[in-house]
Amino acid sequence: MRLEPATAVPGQIVTAHLDGQHFGFYQANVYLEMSGQRSVNIDWASSDGYRSVATVSFLAPSVTGDWAARSCGYGEVAFCYDGHIGWTYGGACSPPFRLTIVSGAMVYLPSCVRWTAPANTAVPTLTPTATAMPTATRTPRPSSFGLDGYVWEGSASGPGVPDVAIAVRIHGSSAPPVTTDADGFYATPILASWVGAQWTVVPSKEGFTFEPPSVSGSDPGWPRHVQRVDFVAFRETPSPTPPTPATMRPHVVAQTGGSAVGRGAGHVRRGDGGGAGEGW
Repeated sequence: MRLEPATAVPGQIVTAHLDGQHFGFYQANVYLEMSGQRSVNIDWASSDGYRSVATVSFLAPSVTGDWAARSCGYGEVAFCYDGHIGWTYGGACSPPFRLTIVSGAMVYLPSCVRWTAPANTAVPTLTPTATAMPTATRTPRPSSFGLDGYVWEGSASGPGVPDVAIAVRIHGSSAPPVTTDADGFYATPILASWVGAQWTVVPSKEGFTFEPPSVSGSDPGWPRHVQRVDFVAFRETPSPTPPTPATMRPHVVAQTGGSAVGRGAGHVRRGDGGGAGEGW
């Protein structure tokens, strides 16, 4: 932290320049303390997500003397415990700095002198020109969340379905996939996100259909939470194989001398060569 100015009179504006030193924070406090249990507390909160630097302005106290000024920044910090990485709320504070308040009063100087046009002098008319204001872009506030649930077969009271692939997409980007265990349960790791980010969960396994086919939602933000999403799996019914049509035997006619013999499907025909005959 750096104070500007470090020596001020009562009521003067003092600015505290905060630097996170590679630590992102979205809340901060500036404390002023003096012997005799005097204290002043100035709160600050970011309106556009995490910041690495910030400025906090306040009015110098009315009590003269040396004040001890200290600042603290707060945000999310990562930790590793028992081989797992997680996030928690934490912060860091600066060493004390001296702010000296001396006797005196603020002196206000005129910012300009009013100009009077000389007599009989034409004053040009100024035409205002419209200037388009840039559109401010709000930085999404970081967040994180997780997903877990069960995949049952047939109904919510059925057995769990193992080895179901659970695909997760956050705002169009794919997260590492997970699969259900022997009981049909799955759980994703804590996923980095931001407030309002859209996510979609899709189950899949060969030979099964799922109800619902997918589930979508949005990240509500802090505090971090785990969203429960369950599915019901149904086995696909194979299509019946159509019967094979019967093969008809060909009709063969053999002629010997003046008679003809015909063979069909179960019939014999005998004629005299002139086309006449009988069959049975």
